Amino acid sequence: MATKKKIAKQTIYEFRLNLGKLGSARLAFSATQNRVIIYFISSHLQKSTFSHEFEQVIDKIDY
Repeated sequence: MATKKKIAKQTIYEFRLNLGKLGSARLAFSATQNRVIIYFISSHLQKSTFSHEFEQVIDKIDY
């Protein structure tokens, strides 16, 4: 999980993605049977740094 907080009652997961020559990225997303919503993409790969950045972003948004 990317955070313990939920967005629109959905659990937010994180995933590290290898982008080949572009390097790697980590993203935060939710998934249902029919769609995936990506909320945040970062080049900071360390889990703690990524989670801290993502928490700062979602704290500014009123759900």
